[in-house]
Amino acid sequence: MIFTGFSSNTTIKDIGIAMSYVFLPWKWFRVCSGKYVGLVESRISEYFLGTKAVTFDSGRTALFALLRAGDVKKGDEVLLQAFTCVVVVNAIKHAGATPIFVDIGDDGNMDVADMQKKYSSRTKAIIIQHTLGAAADVKGIVSFAKKKGVYTIEDCAHVFGGRSGGQLLGTFADAAMFSFGSDKPLSCGRGGVAITKKDDLAAKVRQYQKSLPSSTCVSVGKYLCQYIFFPLGKFCYRLYIGKILLFLSKKLGLTPLVISKKEKQGEVGGYAQTTFPNVLAHILLGQLENIDAVNLHRQAIAAQYTKGLQSINAIKLPQVKHTEDVPLRYLLLTKKQSAVLAEGKKRGIVFGDWYTTVVAPKDVDLKHAEYVAGSCPRAELFATQAVNFPTHGGVTEKDVRKILACVTTIL
Repeated sequence: MIFTGFSSNTTIKDIGIAMSYVFLPWKWFRVCSGKYVGLVESRISEYFLGTKAVTFDSGRTALFALLRAGDVKKGDEVLLQAFTCVVVVNAIKHAGATPIFVDIGDDGNMDVADMQKKYSSRTKAIIIQHTLGAAADVKGIVSFAKKKGVYTIEDCAHVFGGRSGGQLLGTFADAAMFSFGSDKPLSCGRGGVAITKKDDLAAKVRQYQKSLPSSTCVSVGKYLCQYIFFPLGKFCYRLYIGKILLFLSKKLGLTPLVISKKEKQGEVGGYAQTTFPNVLAHILLGQLENIDAVNLHRQAIAAQYTKGLQSINAIKLPQVKHTEDVPLRYLLLTKKQSAVLAEGKKRGIVFGDWYTTVVAPKDVDLKHAEYVAGSCPRAELFATQAVNFPTHGGVTEKDVRKILACVTTIL
């Protein structure tokens, strides 16, 4: 099977580290706290040229911490793009503010013209998402925000190491957040970090981090169980044994949900905010050492897709013009979205579906997300046509040929 997501970055080394904390009793006392959290923060700070880095249990907690540090509160409005994830909306609502959805441009990122139209005197912050790793017009957005005195946060959940004009994404706005979830550029199951060059913001974010409890051993244990069940499930997936194993692991609560039911319904407090567990930081540190090589691989795989697809008139490739991008997933648009996804499954390819709704995932309550139908027509169109291809380190040239053959059959 070829998977677009599904713990796509996991290596044998990652599994070994995770299992050592499960089966070696002398490591049990260092599951939640230890030296690796500080090492990760230092490494990320160095990578982003001396910014201050503060880790959390998740990207969504890091985003909330940044909104809080920017004094976003009840009565304020926060601009964010449609064609996004509900956890971004929830962080805004958790801060007490109102989410205002901005339509996207031809590349799937925030449209600057629509952003300017939806700006108001109540706009306190703008969240700039780099969709699937493609750089947004961050210079244009930040320039507008500075003129208006508006706080800016880069949502770098889909990118780590991408650039715009030679400058690292995550260093343009007042602050940025990154996610270490299972399908992100760096992934250890769960985690996130906030970075900023501003001392006052960093101090507030650090203060919030120190106010949070540690993760429980039970909750961390579920993420470690992913390193047992997910590789086995993927290996046996086509035999149905894998599907059964994965179903039971979720049903019995042995592995965690990516987004809880409460979060999908927009409820504040849909998940517990905690500090970053030491064991997950240990796994992440190894991935940090190899991130540049993985990014080069993603770019090379994306170039092969572009070469194989550029002559097909029935699809659009909205992000290929971004030459410095590191695609987390390779995005194409087709009116035959359902047919491509279905044909892929027949051939043992699970194509990505980020995003098939303007606020993902599919079963999100759009009313609670406060999205008004028709307010972002281009995002709604993208949601009916988006298909993503894998670019992760496990994708080979043979896989690329198999994927291209599948798509060309349909289109």
